[in-house]
Amino acid sequence: MMDLKKLENLDQKIGQLIVTGFPGSKPDQAFLDLVKKDKVGNVIFFSYNIKSKEQAAALCRQLQDFILEETGVLPFLSVDEEGGVVSRLPEDAAVLPSAMAQGRAEACLQPAMYDPQMPENDLQAHPGEWDPIYHGSKIVGEELKALGINFNLAPVLDINSNPRNPVIGVRSFGNDPALVSKCAVQAVRGYQDAGILCSGKHFPGHGDTDVDSHLGLPSVDKNREQLEREELLPFRTAIAKGIPALTIAHMLLPAYEPEKIPCTMSKKVITGLLRDELQFKGLVITDCMEMDAIRKYYGTPAGAVEALRAGADLIFISHTASVVHESIQEIKNAVDDGRIEMSRIDEALQRVLQYKALYAGEPPEKKHGTKIKKNHTAQADFNSGQPMDLKLVGTADQKKFMEEFYRKCIDLYKPEGMDKMKVGRMPLWIGPYPARTALVQNEADSSFAFSSYLKAKYGGDAVYMSLNPTLDEIDIILSKTNSCSAIAVGTLNAHMNPGQAELVARLAAKLEKAGKPMAVAALRNPYDLEQMPENIFRAALYEYSERALKAFCDLAFFY
Repeated sequence: MMDLKKLENLDQKIGQLIVTGFPGSKPDQAFLDLVKKDKVGNVIFFSYNIKSKEQAAALCRQLQDFILEETGVLPFLSVDEEGGVVSRLPEDAAVLPSAMAQGRAEACLQPAMYDPQMPENDLQAHPGEWDPIYHGSKIVGEELKALGINFNLAPVLDINSNPRNPVIGVRSFGNDPALVSKCAVQAVRGYQDAGILCSGKHFPGHGDTDVDSHLGLPSVDKNREQLEREELLPFRTAIAKGIPALTIAHMLLPAYEPEKIPCTMSKKVITGLLRDELQFKGLVITDCMEMDAIRKYYGTPAGAVEALRAGADLIFISHTASVVHESIQEIKNAVDDGRIEMSRIDEALQRVLQYKALYAGEPPEKKHGTKIKKNHTAQADFNSGQPMDLKLVGTADQKKFMEEFYRKCIDLYKPEGMDKMKVGRMPLWIGPYPARTALVQNEADSSFAFSSYLKAKYGGDAVYMSLNPTLDEIDIILSKTNSCSAIAVGTLNAHMNPGQAELVARLAAKLEKAGKPMAVAALRNPYDLEQMPENIFRAALYEYSERALKAFCDLAFFY
């Protein structure tokens, strides 16, 4: 590990504690200046940064070389690769299902422990024969490492106990603390065995909220006994099993912090609860400090200062270069005027360097036998780069495993006597266009839609509905059903959009009278199906993706 004494300059020390990104497939000048002038030493990637595995590997290699040259330390190259609706890997990679789908499959391995009422699933027939969450996480870890990414901001340890949570939902392994704990441990083990750093999130538990911290400031108003039984259990379990890093949530926790101070900025939560009470010795990182929970109510620069004072080690300011620079200046001011003690900076730096020694690897010139590229001053410098071992990204075996895993995650609820639904000669396909229902999830893929995909495969007619259809829109859709042979509806968070549930109920009543079959696919949260009639074919797909629609067709329909 690098000797801390070699980073004597305050700029160098603070730069190691900052993580930021840039807005395209190549770094812009503002990002390059942050590294050169402010010595920022770490990067976060989003989907818009990654176009292909070749481009991603070349970009990672160039960033390693450039940041090493400018700061003297290899960077953390980080990404939110949770699977399903939150995935940054290129299209040619193998991607995990959403965590809730994974948790569903895991629960089916031991149904009596978690939910004795769940429907039949192929996994029940072969309990104990595989460990899909571990193997899937290890595959993703190996892919990330092959690209040059050494830090995965996953898994999610939140218990999604509030179905109306707008930001967690299917990103959680489920609503059972024991199940979430077990799944999280398997995921962490997979990432660690692949040789990458991972961070559980969002401590102390963001599941029982109805506010998205990207847009507001949520609060969990439970007492300490409730928190211990529920929210804290997965984190306590993961800590006992050696999870290396935890991400702090931007939320209020009155049971531990009576002042209106979010956990990210609370010494009582980070140092008192997490460090002292739960005895966590690993890396503490923040969620993005530009989220409205911090930016709107406290200001990002002030929030960054308070997060460091509270005990955070790594500060994420993911998007805006000017805000990163302003935050660094405010941290320097806080050191100068004594608000942040130098010992706190050194403590955080020591921990960052410790985990970089374990996961960031040896310098590129030693590993690859190549000379570090000099004078990176413009985007053009990042057009090239020596790729990693890309044969480990998106192999046929990896993709086959993920496809089989995903299909075993799908929940099917079938009417009595119906194995698959006959579509007939004139089926009607109804659904919304893909939509980004939370800021953290991937950009919506407008290249396909539920209705048009199924029409292309089976014929018939396609109808597009809004996310929350009005009564007039419902009447128009109902008028198109008179001559149809069958109907399938795709829902997207119908449990929070009552117009979708109303449409399905009225369609089901009309088709039951006509003796025609009907199916509903929940394209994100499975809670949609709780509002649906039991006499129709229902499927929980957990994601609005092409692989989900393909699997739905294979499992649900015949001519």
